[in-house]
Amino acid sequence: MSASAQAIFLSYASQDADAAQRICDALRAAGLEVWFDQNELRGGDAWDASIRKKIKECALFVPIISTNTQSRSEGYFRLEWKLAVDRSHLMADDRTFLLPVVIDDTPETMARVPDRFRERQWTRLPGGATPAEFAERVQRLLSGGAAPPSPVAPPRVVPAAAPAVTTPTHEPPSIAVHCPAPAPAPGERTPPRRFAGPAPLYRGRLDEAIELDRRALEQGPLSATTYHSLGHTLHATGRLGEAEAAYRKALELSPQIATTRATIALNLLAQGRGEEALTEVLREAEEWARLWATAIIHHAAGHRAESDAALQELIAKYQAEGAYQVAEVYAARGEADLAFEWLERAYTQRDSGLSETKTDPRLSFLHADPRWDAFLRKMGLAD
Repeated sequence: MSASAQAIFLSYASQDADAAQRICDALRAAGLEVWFDQNELRGGDAWDASIRKKIKECALFVPIISTNTQSRSEGYFRLEWKLAVDRSHLMADDRTFLLPVVIDDTPETMARVPDRFRERQWTRLPGGATPAEFAERVQRLLSGGAAPPSPVAPPRVVPAAAPAVTTPTHEPPSIAVHCPAPAPAPGERTPPRRFAGPAPLYRGRLDEAIELDRRALEQGPLSATTYHSLGHTLHATGRLGEAEAAYRKALELSPQIATTRATIALNLLAQGRGEEALTEVLREAEEWARLWATAIIHHAAGHRAESDAALQELIAKYQAEGAYQVAEVYAARGEADLAFEWLERAYTQRDSGLSETKTDPRLSFLHADPRWDAFLRKMGLAD
């Protein structure tokens, strides 16, 4: 393999070689140079030096994430990931270098990957099946053009370190437990997600959740995702000023972090700073998050037509994966029947965003409704 400033480096666990080969073949068929050759994986100092050199010189680094990478706490691919992340820290924030690919139903929020990967858009290529749209997107990135963002989907919250929760055998598994949504078909938008928070958050133990986030920051003070999680939990407790500070720290550490500007906008709205909220939400790059927050903020400002327009666009584009976010908007607008209708739809779709139902301040309007306690019981989240 010759070195090239336009080359793509595929990093994978050995058990995923077949899927990696499919991705490689599809990219090469599109005329792209890919650094991937099983015959060269022999080990030794020369091979190690060659791999390091290629990671240092490649234009795009594509880590392949799967149940196999999940199950391995050690492996050469983890060193490759570290080398790529280290190099990415030297790059401008608007430079695309890391392009994570998931080849099965491994959920982002549970993946054993560097935090830097979570800050980037993920693509799902089940079994390595690679549509032409993905190769075209890679081509645009290599040519210096902006790839149309496959939107990061509305928040999928699954506790990053949630302990197993036993659910009654006569009920479907609680969404508070890991219930991954089906992987999108090739070429489809990535499903909405939320940053995972500590497990106690989802049971309503907010002080404990805050303490766990703070401990995590002692161990990893540069984790933007942990600051986002802390902001989310602080907001749920009503500590809005502290939440805003945590969110802004996440942005300081990772200016391109997805959804944080939308959540800051909703935080500003909760502080009574509506005009600032409208300004902030327009800076959110993720379309689903911008629509979700915009619908809520415009409603609070009395702009019914603008709120309706954002909500209808959210439904049109993301109803299959963002039912929970639609329910949040309807609840924030005081439309209980529609909110419960979309919560039920989210439950049917096994939307893992439901794991934050109990502590979500945007659903507070529903708490006095008799259907609320019944829904929490069905979710396995009742006291």
